[in-house]
Amino acid sequence: MKRQIISGAAALGTLAQLDNSISAAIVHARAAGLSWRDALRIARRPIAGGSGAGPFLSEDCAISLLETADIGGTNASTSWVPMAGYDRVFAYVEIGTWNSTDDLDECRLQQGQTVSGTNAKDLTSDASGADYDTDNPVDADGDFVILEARAEDLDVANAFDHVRLYVAEAGNTGVDNVTGFLLRYGAQAKRAQKNGAAVTGSKVYVRPS
Repeated sequence: MKRQIISGAAALGTLAQLDNSISAAIVHARAAGLSWRDALRIARRPIAGGSGAGPFLSEDCAISLLETADIGGTNASTSWVPMAGYDRVFAYVEIGTWNSTDDLDECRLQQGQTVSGTNAKDLTSDASGADYDTDNPVDADGDFVILEARAEDLDVANAFDHVRLYVAEAGNTGVDNVTGFLLRYGAQAKRAQKNGAAVTGSKVYVRPS
């Protein structure tokens, strides 16, 4: 019995480490000055001391891109995607060329009931003193925001099972570029090509031969 308890505790510790590996890897890579693309590549590597036998990130997650956009006086968002089959969601927003008199006024995860965002409402908040504190907004090239949530944070009792990343800037005194992505991970059914079936010259997966 004692051996079983110890083994169970060790397993839980490993799961906790794995659960934090994606966000930790990206944060550390960004702090080291790497791009978010390189950070994603690093995040798929096995954790230190691991066997390396775990799934590739492409087998455990699905990525939705927020393409670089000038959001001065407007907004931008990823597409609505279902959380069904995933345990968590991670979003990353980075400021690019940015007018010094503007701020990123809105930055949040939203939840909706369908792929078109029916009855959309906030999953994380953005306001004075809120999850994203608009009293202290990001406002310079290289600044970033990381947003995270668990599947159980959604209002599933009322059929809210889709998410998206949303950003907006009210001011428009110059170029206000943002880039980002939304990543659903902790797949309950891990398999190859979760981002879509491979298509030559269109959807390409690369690994060492």
